[in-house]
Amino acid sequence: MIFHDVPVFIDSRADLFSKAGILADGFSLIHLQNIGVDDSSDALNVEGLIGKYQFDYFIVDQTTPFYVYLEDHSEKYKLIYKDEYAAFFCKNEDN
Repeated sequence: MIFHDVPVFIDSRADLFSKAGILADGFSLIHLQNIGVDDSSDALNVEGLIGKYQFDYFIVDQTTPFYVYLEDHSEKYKLIYKDEYAAFFCKNEDN
């Protein structure tokens, strides 16, 4: 994706996360629980995090809680592709 100039949220090639809290937000979405130190007791605002980073597409491992969330919210997120390893969702145009 990076080779084709498609922006990605997390790039595992190196430690490129200059914004404070970006890794915690990423892990919070994947696990559907607050990972940050200061807000670990608050309920996770999934839609708030998606909006914060203006995500349009998601490639997720099917074993994560975030995959289940996206699948359970089919009115907001459309499954485009799925294989035995990952799934690719996009936001519905209506939302």
